[in-house]
Amino acid sequence: MPLWLPMGEVSKLLASVRHVTRERALDLFKYHTSTLYTLAFQAVCIEQILPVARSLKEIVPLAQEAYLGAYSGYWATSVGALIPAIEGSLTRIVSDLGTNATAPDKIDHAVNRAIETAAQLHFDRMWVPPEYKTCDYLFGQGERVFAFETFRRWLKNHFFCNTHEYDGVTWLNRHMFAHGTAASWQQPANFARMVVALATLAAIEYWYDASHSVSFFLPAMNDDRVGPKCKKARNATALAIRHQSLPVMPISASCSHINHKTRPGSSTRLHGDVADML
Repeated sequence: MPLWLPMGEVSKLLASVRHVTRERALDLFKYHTSTLYTLAFQAVCIEQILPVARSLKEIVPLAQEAYLGAYSGYWATSVGALIPAIEGSLTRIVSDLGTNATAPDKIDHAVNRAIETAAQLHFDRMWVPPEYKTCDYLFGQGERVFAFETFRRWLKNHFFCNTHEYDGVTWLNRHMFAHGTAASWQQPANFARMVVALATLAAIEYWYDASHSVSFFLPAMNDDRVGPKCKKARNATALAIRHQSLPVMPISASCSHINHKTRPGSSTRLHGDVADML
């Protein structure tokens, strides 16, 4: 569940991948997200969201250089630079945990507390039976809880899962990167995913400690707050894009033969794949 995007666009994206293969869905996700996670969107995330999060402000210069590198053609370097930042940010968010806490422990601790805060707000801080404040109940009731839980599943089932357990399609996995077991994570689309993942961690931090520093409303772009590195990359890429055509919807040769009947269990699989592709 991506944050800071219009629900109409998210619904359009999800509808387009409901009855297609995983490979076809990935192509469609690349198309749709390229029109949503634009250079300007990423610049706002890096320059106006990350700096206000205590767990991420230290890596803002790194993210700025990664942005400049990515749109100068160095995609692998830029994606690789941001992958370790996920774990570093998560560790700083849950600094109250012991040093022996595992990545799944940190994820659960951060997301559970964020969901607790969201549950209190959902019921306007009124007393309700405890079972109404659970993730199971609120998952289909509150957009915040849905977003946090989906992000938790992506972190645990895709980003931090063991290499032999990975079953995604983007290959954005911390262990594959760290141990060099695959190079598919270097694809350009993963850079935008990393920027959005870091910005989502900033939102998790906000709900974790109720710091009220990160809004669910995307800040209006403020050029005074956009650093020179992001401006340079944005302007150079915008000039190049001006001489290119807009992204083209990927066409599948078998589109006319798509079976629109949902296979048993496909909705569950789709939810996991969506978390990975976003």
